[in-house]
Amino acid sequence: MLVAPGVVLDPALKAAGDSAVFWRVPRLGLDCLRARFRRHAYARHTHETYALAAILEGCETFFHRGRQHYATPGAIALVGPDELHDGAPHDERGFVYRTLYPSVDLMREVAEEISGKPVLHPPRFRESVVHDPELAALLTERIGRWSVRTSRCLPATRGS
Repeated sequence: MLVAPGVVLDPALKAAGDSAVFWRVPRLGLDCLRARFRRHAYARHTHETYALAAILEGCETFFHRGRQHYATPGAIALVGPDELHDGAPHDERGFVYRTLYPSVDLMREVAEEISGKPVLHPPRFRESVVHDPELAALLTERIGRWSVRTSRCLPATRGS
C-alpha cells in the first residue's frame, strides 16, 4: 500500500488501522492521496510539488516553516515545493485526509488564469493551515471524482 511514490505503509501500521491509497490522474499529471493515519508519521522531507491536504477527521500535526502546526476538520494544510515538513497524528485518534500534489507548472497556470496576467515566480502560500470548510469539502469532492476506481486514474509509480 503506497503512502507516497516509492513509500509503502508498514504492515504493522496497516494492522493498527492505518490505510493509504496513492494514485495519479494522468491527464493532469496530478498525484492524489486518500489516507487514514492512526500511527503512521512522515519524517521531515520535501516534495517537488505542492501539497494541499483537506483534513476530514481528527487532527494532523506537522512541522513547517520553523514551527509546529495543527490541522483539524475543515482545515487545509498547505505546503509549497521544496519546503521542509513532516506529518503525524496529533493523538491516538489519528486523522483522515485527502491530498492533491499539483506541480509547480500547474499551480502557475492556475494562478495566471485567476490573475489574468503572467506569473513569474511560483505561487507561495502565506499560511501553513487555513480553516475553510467549504474549500476543504470542494477539494475532497474533486479528489473523490478522480478516485482510483475510475478509469482516469492509475496507481502512481514514479519515485519521489
